[in-house]
Amino acid sequence: MTDPATSNPPPFPMPRTCPFGPPPQYEQIRREAPISRVTLQDGKQAWLITGHAVAREFLSSNRISSSRANPDFPQVAPGVATVPLKGRSSPWIHPSTPTTGA
Repeated sequence: MTDPATSNPPPFPMPRTCPFGPPPQYEQIRREAPISRVTLQDGKQAWLITGHAVAREFLSSNRISSSRANPDFPQVAPGVATVPLKGRSSPWIHPSTPTTGA
């Protein structure tokens, strides 16, 4: 299911069986591999990262972009691309500049 070379990755997001917890398939994916391919609702493939170490490495890389203007930005739900951000990117994805207390 999480083999990166698979030709038919599972859909993402996956349906929930409980509104208070993640889909059960996420646990299986997390056990099998910290990173795996998934298929988004628009048919594009993306990487799902479930491992902490891999997520830290990925998020600290300057090779990735969180810009919704990027044509390869993943859209996990229909209509997300049309949500206006008033000229800015999502602030929670960008690394913040460390501040020092005085």
